Amino acid sequence: MPPKVPAMSLQDDFDDQCSDGRRRRSYRPLILLLVIAIGLFLVGAAGTVAVFAMRSQAVTAARDEELRAAKQAAAAARPLHSLDEFEKAVRGQHAEVVLATVGRPDKETAWADAKEGPSLRWVYRERVVNPATGNPYTSATILFDQDGIVTRVEYTE
Repeated sequence: MPPKVPAMSLQDDFDDQCSDGRRRRSYRPLILLLVIAIGLFLVGAAGTVAVFAMRSQAVTAARDEELRAAKQAAAAARPLHSLDEFEKAVRGQHAEVVLATVGRPDKETAWADAKEGPSLRWVYRERVVNPATGNPYTSATILFDQDGIVTRVEYTE
């Protein structure tokens, strides 16, 4: 007769119970809650970033619109002149007459020449239309002599 084999217990090798018979504590619910909490945090953080990005785009769009309106207002205050109009308005004229007919320059510079003495240079940006292209010159520079009379006008593309 074969030897008697003891009956196998229902416990596995990893012992589900402590040595004193109590059940071992499981951390699975705690880990599950931790994973859910981290997921909610990440979703909330991504939502916050998205809200700030949309708000930033709206602010940028509003600023762009304000800048566009300011440029249009400035362009309306600085009318374009044809080359002939501009030449007739400034050639041989005194500074006060130029201010009255063409308006304030974009840049004013006082400078001294060894030959001609002190003089003044006014630069008007994008206010004179080039008749060959139909586009404004980048700048029209007016040079005054020491008496405040226009002696030379230069145009740059």
